[in-house]
Order: sequence, then structure tokens, then C-alpha cells
Amino acid sequence: MTVVAKYGKKSRDGRQFTWLRHLAFRRQFRLFESQWYLEITPTYVFTWDGIHLDRFHEQRLKKIKLIEKNRAVLAAIVFWSDYLKTKEDLLYSSMMRKLKFGDLMETSLEVGIDDSSWSAGEEDVAPDAGDFPGDLMDLLPEL
Repeated sequence: MTVVAKYGKKSRDGRQFTWLRHLAFRRQFRLFESQWYLEITPTYVFTWDGIHLDRFHEQRLKKIKLIEKNRAVLAAIVFWSDYLKTKEDLLYSSMMRKLKFGDLMETSLEVGIDDSSWSAGEEDVAPDAGDFPGDLMDLLPEL
């Protein structure tokens, strides 16, 4: 799993544009049966320097969300879960942490969605160039 990736594109007039894609997540604490859980919603942040949002952040995020499938989202959740999980090491004991995270919460449901029926007839559709302003399609990386 790539946490930060650098992309670039040269414009028709020879100018070089670069940006960074950072793996990120939105978080929400939820209380279930007197136990707090962290809800992880994977996403990306696009910056031009590692700190400041790229001016095309929203458009780049929209494109990658159109392309990604369930497997990519699951991989990101597993990555963040492992990264946040409380680990013992010689330099930083779990006793010093204010927050401690364990394994992902699991649950079983009596009902579900049949994936083959859900995706039947669904085609991989690339975003239309009309979805993006100006020459943005020229600036987007090949994903």
C-alpha cells in the first residue's frame, strides 16, 4: 500500500506540474454498548507540497473514487487498522498512550447483498472529460 505518491505532468507550454497523493481517513468515534469505537472511512488528500491542498484536490479525489472498487477500500481499512493498533516496543509502551486501538470490530448479519447480483450489468466506466474543468484531464495521473 502506497501512503504517499508523487505525480507530475508537463503542460503543452512546457511547464511542469507536480502533486502528492496521501492516503488518509476520515474518523468518527462511535459508542456501542458502552464501548467506544473508531470509525475509519478511507480517503485521499492531494497536496502540492505535502502540506497545502492542491487546487485540484476535489477533482482528483472524485476521479480516484470513481475508479476504486471495494477491494481497494478494504485494503485501506486494514492498513489503517494495523497502523493504529497498539503495539508494544522498547521505546514507547502502550501504557504511555492516551488512546489504544485493538482489532477491527467484527459482526455477523442474518442478511446481506449478493455481490454477483449487485454488480451484474455494471461496466467500468471512465470519467467523461466533460466532468472536469478546463485542461484538468491533462493534469490528472494515469490511475
